[in-house]
Amino acid sequence: MCHLCRAEEMLVDRKDDPIRRVEVKVVDSTDELMLSLMIRSAVYVGEDGRLLTEEADGNDFSATHVIARVDGKPAGTVRIRYFGEFAILERMAVLKPYRLKRFGSRGVARELGEFAFQFCRLKGYTRFYGLAREGLVDFWRRFAPEGATFEPIPGAVVFNGEMRGFPMDGFAPPLPHAVRGMGDHAVLKTRESDLPLVLAADAKPFPDVAPIPRIAGAEVPGLARA
Repeated sequence: MCHLCRAEEMLVDRKDDPIRRVEVKVVDSTDELMLSLMIRSAVYVGEDGRLLTEEADGNDFSATHVIARVDGKPAGTVRIRYFGEFAILERMAVLKPYRLKRFGSRGVARELGEFAFQFCRLKGYTRFYGLAREGLVDFWRRFAPEGATFEPIPGAVVFNGEMRGFPMDGFAPPLPHAVRGMGDHAVLKTRESDLPLVLAADAKPFPDVAPIPRIAGAEVPGLARA
């Protein structure tokens, strides 16, 4: 067994309880960044056979990383990068024991995807780009929030070796309590991981808009809706 597979075993919990709690948050420590990279390595290098030098690229130092835990155990991750007026959702990885089961209310991948979308919207982004592997277009479509779209760009195909990928273009309505500019220094200096909570406190005039929950589950309010 490869060392990455052993690392994967150390990261996961073998219990099969389908109602365990899912926590999704922005990475804000070196330990969490290392866990995020270990998850990606276990999936893309250990399972797919990709080179570590290709999977862990220099963009990891200029991106936002999101990590998901199930009952405190690392389960999945996704990376976000920003260009001009759009954000890229990429490098999603979920460890095997957490893929085909519904933890929390919907499952680890769904919680990661929706959190990433909503986090970008809180930062003021309404346009999104992604690259779906062949056969996973519908998988990515499901992450678009209510009132949003995330569809393949007509005729666009990207080849990576033998793998075909389909570039996707998304749009979501702006959130009323998103970052608007440089007027609020308290918001601009806050840690990225605390941004949903800080902006939620500023969302009181909008009673129908709930903050992004740090923990997904029946006891927590739903994701923010425009």
